[in-house]
Amino acid sequence: MEDTLYPFLNVYRRLPSWMQTAIGFSYRALPKWFRLGPFYDEYKRRINHFISLTKSAELSALQLDLLKETVNSAVLDVPFYRQFNKMKEFNDIYDYPVISKSDIVGNLDEFLSTEFNSSGLKSNTGGSSGTPMTFFLHAGRTRPKEQAHFDWFWGQYGFVPGSRVLMIRGAPLKGNAKYQF
Repeated sequence: MEDTLYPFLNVYRRLPSWMQTAIGFSYRALPKWFRLGPFYDEYKRRINHFISLTKSAELSALQLDLLKETVNSAVLDVPFYRQFNKMKEFNDIYDYPVISKSDIVGNLDEFLSTEFNSSGLKSNTGGSSGTPMTFFLHAGRTRPKEQAHFDWFWGQYGFVPGSRVLMIRGAPLKGNAKYQF
């Protein structure tokens, strides 16, 4: 549901504060599995499994498998990385170049995964470093994964679903207000 509503975010931000509060309150009352989809719970299980691993060899093997999965997906689906071989062992990581933001900005098409082109949600950085950067969120994956990580991390400090959270972001508040609920 969250990815379906994403294109309407700018409309939401232009609404009066009281309307944003009412919509936001109603939206947050919906269960996370409904708002974020099934990948949220799947990823929470993945985090908990990862944390439960006590043997460093088992943990290292899982980390390597996840790294290889990511790198090999890029080799198959991202034009820039097709020139490289698949990753088989950890030391293969040194075969891939370190890239910069300017590499991506100047050659965006070379870094777009063919797997996600049709399902990507276009987003961008704010440009606080001087140059905004366009990137794509993987629909049904990126946002649930991020929320699962936030919930786990905040849970280390007493957060439970429904807790009040103060978020400080770079977006200006309407009418130069000091806060917005």
